[in-house]
Amino acid sequence: AIQETETHLSSNYPVVAVMGCSYPAFFYDLHPGQIVSALKKLGFAEVYEGTAGVELIAPEYKKLMEQNLGMPLISSHCPTIVDLIERHYPQLLRNLVPVVSPMVAIGRAIKAHQAKKIRVVYISSCIGGKFEIISDATEDAVDTVLTYKELNRMLGLKKIDPHRLTQSSFSGKPTSHGRSFSISGGTFHVFGIGHDGLDPDFVSTVGEQASM
Repeated sequence: AIQETETHLSSNYPVVAVMGCSYPAFFYDLHPGQIVSALKKLGFAEVYEGTAGVELIAPEYKKLMEQNLGMPLISSHCPTIVDLIERHYPQLLRNLVPVVSPMVAIGRAIKAHQAKKIRVVYISSCIGGKFEIISDATEDAVDTVLTYKELNRMLGLKKIDPHRLTQSSFSGKPTSHGRSFSISGGTFHVFGIGHDGLDPDFVSTVGEQASM
């Protein structure tokens, strides 16, 4: 993925970076604006927040909840869960929410609003995105997926220290409630699902032990 990203950056096409929702946890000692500056020093033309993709799909989830389909719904925002169901639990396919992931949503939105051809690189903690973008249904959205560790390696190779950089702003409209998406219970909050944590109709689990 690093070599592929470097190929994009050396091409004649503008390259846009999208920072996944969980980036503050990995880059906890950096201001978000310093990450933007570091990515621009690498050669990215623009840098977006992945939480914008969350806010793009949230209205569709709210519509489905209002329709009250009478069956359990499984969020489709995680490519690993989708792949697990497709491979091992096909009987649950009907329960998957028919909405693309935040990564695909923001990738398509960025490309749709650009007058010329661009490359989109999504940077995330999840390697599941690497497999998601090779699907026929989503390959048009994102060109390459990098992990945060791979991004760190690229910065090290170029001797770019984000701590020494001034802050730059993200591209696009500022996000708000979408930023809670990657924390426990944040999915319910963003999708407008009201619950008090005790309602058995809604289940949110975090980590392997909690999911067993």
